[in-house]
Amino acid sequence: HAFLAGLEYAINEKYKVINLSLGTTKPQFAIPLHDLLDRAYQAGCIVVAAANNLPQPSFPSVFSSSLISVSKSTDVDPFRFGFKFGEVIELSAPGVNVKTTWLNNGYRNLTGNSFACPHIVGVIALLLERHPELTPFQVKAALYAIARENDRNREENTF
Repeated sequence: HAFLAGLEYAINEKYKVINLSLGTTKPQFAIPLHDLLDRAYQAGCIVVAAANNLPQPSFPSVFSSSLISVSKSTDVDPFRFGFKFGEVIELSAPGVNVKTTWLNNGYRNLTGNSFACPHIVGVIALLLERHPELTPFQVKAALYAIARENDRNREENTF
């Protein structure tokens, strides 16, 4: 319940971007989570959620109408994804062997969809810095346009 309370707090405080590098498979959270995500969308909050790494439905990433669902990809093979097929995935970002902080002032390379989310959130933050008036729908449309342009550039530079 702390997670739901934290999400509600972020919505009430009018956070512009919310990163959800997490999820749950517990069905009792589906309805309250869906309601909160709809509230966030209506309030102008842009929510980015990681797809489940395992082959089973996970909340909140399945609620793609109220958020942006993300999976990991690799630079080597951008079409190699890590998620349950059939799940709506809107964008992918680097999420393989991501260097992160670890115990005892250390670092570790980790892999997962949760590591792709911050990349998308960072792009959204840059976009909102230049265009703070954008709605969640407009941000999603802009991200799609950026992804298509990057895809075209990749095809043009392939030998």
